[in-house]
Amino acid sequence: MNFKKLVKTINSNNINWENFDWEKLDLDWENYSRWDLSALTSEEVGKLNVLHGYWLIYGDSSRNSPVSSRPNLPFRIPKLERIDRQSQNPRGYRASALWQTASLLYDLVRLYTPLLPKGEHRLKAQIDDAGRSMVANIEEGYARPTTLEYLEFLGFAYASWAEVDGDLERIQTLGYLESKPCSNLGKPNIPTPTRECPYPPLASRKNPGKYGSLREKLREYTGRNVGAERLTYEVFKELSNKTGYLFKQTANGLRNKIIKDKKKGLGEKLEAVWRKYW
Repeated sequence: MNFKKLVKTINSNNINWENFDWEKLDLDWENYSRWDLSALTSEEVGKLNVLHGYWLIYGDSSRNSPVSSRPNLPFRIPKLERIDRQSQNPRGYRASALWQTASLLYDLVRLYTPLLPKGEHRLKAQIDDAGRSMVANIEEGYARPTTLEYLEFLGFAYASWAEVDGDLERIQTLGYLESKPCSNLGKPNIPTPTRECPYPPLASRKNPGKYGSLREKLREYTGRNVGAERLTYEVFKELSNKTGYLFKQTANGLRNKIIKDKKKGLGEKLEAVWRKYW
């Protein structure tokens, strides 16, 4: 590729970068830092740097999150890793389906684990701790000042969920958790949290001293006493699978929002740099 000819022929004012056909240039943008640009002037290198910046936003690399580190960037994208959070409410996580579903899973685990044999105290402590960590990391991450940090803590929470899910399988394999193939959340009358049916229920949130105990929360939520002996492997797996799905949906939603919000801002900055050279 004749780089001098390239920077002369491309005019940013007449290009729709979102629909630009990068393949027709037939350039290895992934290895841009290794290109030999020694024959170009500093002004021409600057123009290529801007082109590479547009490729990072609108080209093949835009399928990857722009918050991932790129140590060989030819120019710095200022503070890209520091993305301001939109929510100012540190307890806004309570309205999320992820936190509510994870909290319900944790509470059902706590309801059940006292039935484990005394000799399995380490297994009980591990799954209880993993459930607490799953919920606590969602809460702490939500209070962090940047979306990047929030995503990082969601990753910690997701890992704790995976530990809970694995421990449930081990408990069932060891014969401590009954398996009934036809059972599900509907049999013990445990609904999945929704906007109309939040978890924890409103009374336990407003008056935790009276309704905040584990059994009281579950009684208010389901309208009846929930006995640990009625919980089966299938009930736990259904709720655990829903929790894992919500983790992925939440993380993907945040990632897509970051890309959408940042493309416009980065495009404007690159446009300003482009105009400096043209």
